Amino acid sequence: MLRFKILSVSSLLIFIIVVSTLLGVCGLDLFIQIVSIKDDTSSLTKFLFIVGAACVVLIVVSVGILSARKIRIRSALNQIPRVYVPIRESDMPRFLYSHVQKKLADSASVRLSLKPLSEERHMDGYGRGTDGQLIHFKTAAAKTLLVLSETVASISPSLAHDGLLPLRSYFEILAQTNIPFNPQYAEAYITRYDGFAVNPNEATEFEYLEFMKVFTLLMRSIQQAY
Repeated sequence: MLRFKILSVSSLLIFIIVVSTLLGVCGLDLFIQIVSIKDDTSSLTKFLFIVGAACVVLIVVSVGILSARKIRIRSALNQIPRVYVPIRESDMPRFLYSHVQKKLADSASVRLSLKPLSEERHMDGYGRGTDGQLIHFKTAAAKTLLVLSETVASISPSLAHDGLLPLRSYFEILAQTNIPFNPQYAEAYITRYDGFAVNPNEATEFEYLEFMKVFTLLMRSIQQAY
């Protein structure tokens, strides 16, 4: 934009200087010739020819300067990226700037008035998974026992959880059969797992994330041993 303004102003100044110079020369020449040859017909004819030629030169130069200025302006405009949207008052006429500002204000008003769809509203005990699917925190927490059982069964098939044994008793059996796991992580996992089971309230997202952190550490302590 600065380059465009410099080109525009400089070409306009050059045009004004050239036109002023030519007009001054023509005016001075006209005055001198009239005074000196006012009674000489042949000289007057020559004078008129000179004046006419000067006018032609003036017209040609003026057209050339205006054309060059228009070409430079068009070239500068073509360098503006197509995705550029001018929003400054200096970039457009005042009425257009006011219209753009009004539309932007309308857009902001609509955006502020938007309401989430019913299925997008927050529901206690639910959240979005990594794949964007809606998950129930307590249900997802309960399924971790199945993952734990499958991991242990891959080590010793007979130690798969039967779905009825209390979780603490299950870990006692794993300890007796030398299945390696971190006892601190196991205790934290049991406490949170049983807490979800007996608590009538829905789990919060923070509680669920803390539970999954403990479960991840527990699984890592088992898998690292094999």
